[in-house]
Amino acid sequence: MIHLHGPHLLIIIRLGSQLVVVASSPAIAMEILKTHDKIFSGRNLPYRCFQIIEMKQSSLTMSSQCNDARKFLRAIGHNFISVSGVVKDGFLEQKKCLKKVINHKVSVRARIFPYDIVVFGDGNRELLIAGTDSTIITIVWLMAELIKNLDIFLRLREEIGQAIKPNSTSLDESILSRCEYFQACINETLRLHIPGPFLVPHQALENCILNNYLIPKDSIVLVNAWAIHLDPNNWEDAASFKPDRFLDSKIDFLGSCFEFIPFSSGRRMCPGFHMGFRNILLVVASLVYYFDWSLPGGEDLRNLDMTDKFCTTLKREKPLYLVPRLRERFHVG
Repeated sequence: MIHLHGPHLLIIIRLGSQLVVVASSPAIAMEILKTHDKIFSGRNLPYRCFQIIEMKQSSLTMSSQCNDARKFLRAIGHNFISVSGVVKDGFLEQKKCLKKVINHKVSVRARIFPYDIVVFGDGNRELLIAGTDSTIITIVWLMAELIKNLDIFLRLREEIGQAIKPNSTSLDESILSRCEYFQACINETLRLHIPGPFLVPHQALENCILNNYLIPKDSIVLVNAWAIHLDPNNWEDAASFKPDRFLDSKIDFLGSCFEFIPFSSGRRMCPGFHMGFRNILLVVASLVYYFDWSLPGGEDLRNLDMTDKFCTTLKREKPLYLVPRLRERFHVG
């Protein structure tokens, strides 16, 4: 049974005994993720997940409620990664943060889950990172859009080249953070090809009035971010890849602009979005700046198939196959 309520696109579906609420407008998304954030901060995942003690006590993303263990882990994450998204200096400070995480995980005999915080080293420092699947999906879609739109590809390469210091060929975060057009390209990819179309399912922890309708406790609540991002009422020429729309714009992905919420908002906002964004910057910058690209068999780039596969994540229907060629200026010898 399906009910559509009002111009704000609130859909209520009954699947057997389970009530599912789907929000498809910025106004209703704001009610769920901001106005009634605490009530809708429950997490709805398969019953089996919540029978795993480690999942209950040691996972930021998968914990059923915003419990003390989750708040503890999130606080460590905020201390480890600064608000501006730049990794804090100080090896000893980072070691202390990691030690707290490890001690907590050990105390509950926890494992680290694929969509949770994981730890890795680069020889000099350890980093916390989350949502690697979303990062990879975004990198693939961004490369596909750049290859298909050669003018945007060349403009991006030029911006990166201008940001690099004279007589240098190395890329780092401090350089890429000044590339506004590059960041606009990433934002536009997250808008047009959001990795998680319905974000992660929420659950009502108690009864709540939403858009003048009673939402019972334990209802599954979904935010259709995909529909919001492609709604022509929110975006001009919404189906086209136009990074310029984000230049000189106050719209960002930090959770306060509800027409653009690729990382969600509020208490259950993705804890690793800053790190994921930086990873996309570094990987795609290297691919764009150091290599020329073509399709197998010399196919016309403009004919690249952009069909997506709609599921819990929004991936390409067909894998992206590209042929790299190192740019002549970087040949050695």
